Amino acid sequence: MSFFDELQRRSVIKVAIAYAAVAWLIAQVAELVLDAVAAPGWIIKTVLLLLAIGFPIALIFAWAYEITPEGIRLDKGGGRSPEKLLPRRVVMRRRIAWTASIAVVALLALNIGTIGDWIGAPAAGEISSIAVLPLENLMGGSEQDYFVDGMTEALTAAVGQIKALKVTSRTSADLYRSTDKTMPEIARELGVEAILEGSVLRDGEEVRITLQLIHGPTDSYIWAENYQRKLRNILTLQDEIARAIAKKMQITLTPDTETGLARERQVDPKAYESWLIGNFHLTQLNEDSFNKALNEYEEAIAKDPKFASAWAGKAMAHVMLASWHASGSPAEVIRLAEVAALEALQLDPDLGDAHMALGIIREFQWQWDSAESSYKQGLELNPNDALGLVKYSNFLTIMGRFDDAVRIARLALALDPLPAHTRNEVGFALWMAGRDEEALEIYRESLAIDAEFPQTHDVIAELYLRRGVHARTPEERQHEFELAREHVALFEQYRKDLSPSDMGLKGRQYAMLGQPEKALQYLSELTKLRENGRHVSAVALADVYVGLGEYDEALKWLNKAFDEHDTVLIWLKADWTYNELLASDPRYQELLGRMNFPEA
Repeated sequence: MSFFDELQRRSVIKVAIAYAAVAWLIAQVAELVLDAVAAPGWIIKTVLLLLAIGFPIALIFAWAYEITPEGIRLDKGGGRSPEKLLPRRVVMRRRIAWTASIAVVALLALNIGTIGDWIGAPAAGEISSIAVLPLENLMGGSEQDYFVDGMTEALTAAVGQIKALKVTSRTSADLYRSTDKTMPEIARELGVEAILEGSVLRDGEEVRITLQLIHGPTDSYIWAENYQRKLRNILTLQDEIARAIAKKMQITLTPDTETGLARERQVDPKAYESWLIGNFHLTQLNEDSFNKALNEYEEAIAKDPKFASAWAGKAMAHVMLASWHASGSPAEVIRLAEVAALEALQLDPDLGDAHMALGIIREFQWQWDSAESSYKQGLELNPNDALGLVKYSNFLTIMGRFDDAVRIARLALALDPLPAHTRNEVGFALWMAGRDEEALEIYRESLAIDAEFPQTHDVIAELYLRRGVHARTPEERQHEFELAREHVALFEQYRKDLSPSDMGLKGRQYAMLGQPEKALQYLSELTKLRENGRHVSAVALADVYVGLGEYDEALKWLNKAFDEHDTVLIWLKADWTYNELLASDPRYQELLGRMNFPEA
C-alpha cells in the first residue's frame, strides 16, 4: 500500500479538511465574542496561532488512532479500516466532533496561562486608577529628553481631566524611569490598577506615539495603539488619547469633560517646544531656572500669541519669582502674573493651570474669597492636580480651616505617594492643626523615604521648638529643644544655599533655642543683602526680631512687609510665633484687619 493510500485509510486527509473547517469556525466565533467583551486585540492573534499549532497535532492523532464501533483506539496498521463497519453519517459526525475536540483541547492546553491572565484581569469598567510611566525616548539622544518628558507630563494632565479616574502624579510615576521592577510591583507601590506606558519618536514636525494600557496587578494588556500626527496637532492628540482610554475603560465622561477633550486645538510647533522647555525649567526650583522658564514662555507667546498654556506658564513663572523674592517688587511681579493668568483664561476659560495660578495670585493680593473660588475651579477642571491640591491645602491652613487642610493634603498624597515633600504637606497640615504625634509619624515616614531632604528636618525642628516653648518643666523643655537643635543643624547641612527666608527662619529658631549670637549673624547678613539692593523679604527680618523678643522691631518690619505687599505675609495669622507671641498686641491685630483675614 502506498503512503497516499495509507493516509486515506487512516483518514488523515479527511481530518485535515475537517480541522481546517472547524478551525475557521472557531476563529470566526472567537473574533465576534472577543470583540463583544472588549478583549485585548492580542487575544484573537493568540487564538489563531494556537489553532495553527493544533493542526499538526490533529494530523498526528489521525495517523495514530482510528474510530471503531467500540470508540477511538490505537491504529496498529494493515487490514480494512473499522470505520467501514459504521454508517457514513456516524463516521462523519464522530470525525468532526473528534477534530473539533482536538482543536479546542490544543487551544486550551497551549494557552492556559494566557487565558488565565485574561480571566484574572478585571473588566475595563472596574478600573478606577492609572499611572502614566515616563515615555521612552526613541530618538537616541538625551537632548530630546525634555521633549519626551514634556509629552509624558502633558499626557498625564490630559488623562487627569477624567474625573472618574485617580491619576498618579508625574513626580511619583517618574521614579520608575528605567526601573527593573515588574508591573505588579509598580502597581502595588503606586496604588493603581492600570499603567500606561509607551514611547515617543519625533521626526521633524511628525510625532509618533506608541502606547500600551496594562492591567498592573496581572501584567496583562488591555489596549494598545499607535498615533502619528503633525506636531501642530499635538494638543488635540493628547485629548484624543484621553478619550480613547476613557472609552476602553468604559468610563462615562461628564459633559464638560467630553466637550473639553473634543476640541480641535492647534499650536505652533516652535511655540510648543518653547513651552515644554519652560515647563522643564519651572520644576528646577531656583531663581535662575525660574527666569529661564519665563524667557521660554515669552518666546512661546511670541511665536503663538493664542497659546493659552504658554500664558499660564508665564503667570506661574512670575508667581514663583515672587514667592522666592527673586526679582523686583513683589507687588509688580504679582501684577505681571495676574495679566498673564487673565490672558490665559481669556483664550481658554477651561484651562485648569490658569485657574490655579490665579488662585495663588489672588491669595498674594489678600483677596481670600476670590482665591478660593479660583482654586476650586482649577481642581474641578483637573481633580488629579496633586500640586494644586497642595496649594489649596496650604490656603486652607492659612484660613485656619485645619481639618479641611488635612483632608485635602491627604488627597494630594493619594495622587503623589512617593516623594517626601508631598508626605510632608500632610504632616504640616496635621501639625498646624495641633496634632503633633500624627504629624511626627508622617515626618518619620518622609525620613525613611529621604533622610537628607532638608524640608523634613525644617518642619520637625519647628514642631519640637513649639513643644519646647510650651513645655511644663525645664527638663521637658531642654529635651524638646535638643531635638529641635539636632534638626536645625541637619537642615543647614543638607540645604546648601540658604534663601533669605531660610535665614530669617533659622535666625528665629536659634534665638528661641538660646543661641542669640547665631541669630544676630543671620540678621546682619539679611540687612547687608537688603542694603546692597537684593530684594529680601521684610518678614525674614521680622522673624529674627520676634525670636529675639524684640517685638517692636518685629512689628515695624511686618508693617514694612505690608507696605511692600510681601508674599510671605499671607502666613501672618497662621504662623504660631506671631499668633502666640504677638496675639495680645493691638498693632498685630490691626495689621490682620488690614489684610482682611476672615474669621476661621
